[in-house]
Amino acid sequence: MRSPPVLPVTATADAMASSDMAGLGGLATLADGRTVWFQFRISLAEAREHWSWVGSDMQKHIAVWELLAQFALTACIHWALPHSRGPITCHQGTDNSAADATTAKGITMTVGMAQILTHYFVFMRRFHIFSRITHIPGHLNENADALSRFKDTSVPLDSRLQWRINWQDLANQLGVQTFQQATRWPSTFRVRQC
Repeated sequence: MRSPPVLPVTATADAMASSDMAGLGGLATLADGRTVWFQFRISLAEAREHWSWVGSDMQKHIAVWELLAQFALTACIHWALPHSRGPITCHQGTDNSAADATTAKGITMTVGMAQILTHYFVFMRRFHIFSRITHIPGHLNENADALSRFKDTSVPLDSRLQWRINWQDLANQLGVQTFQQATRWPSTFRVRQC
């Protein structure tokens, strides 16, 4: 079975976090010259309302926000393409090795990463767009970094090509069960005599 064709795109995403806020941003330049982009913020209160695993410091979950930024970038690329297309693969860059490794392996032991990864994979299967995320040096990710911090980019961006990402929708792919109740050991053991 052959892999889907690779879409000629230059795409990077990034996330930043302070103790009470995460900023995410990314951009993708398509073969026709259009650069689609996104940026949004998630407050600590919003994150804690949405996910039970979020603690008191957004910075502690930076790898999760980096993975969510890659997810949002894939969604941006999908929405910018014709919906009558067949399956495709797109290369995306990140300067976060945890996000890169998690998508490559398809598994993680971190609860937050596992939740986002599950929804991300469902999205890719549903819309037939498959990302290959590779690690890039931080200095090559400067525009995505600027977007995540709501600063000016070194390239002009058209506001008409900005995608308004609803991160709650991305993180809630319909029909997905992200947790399974684990079997628990009993609190006491009884010894049977034969």
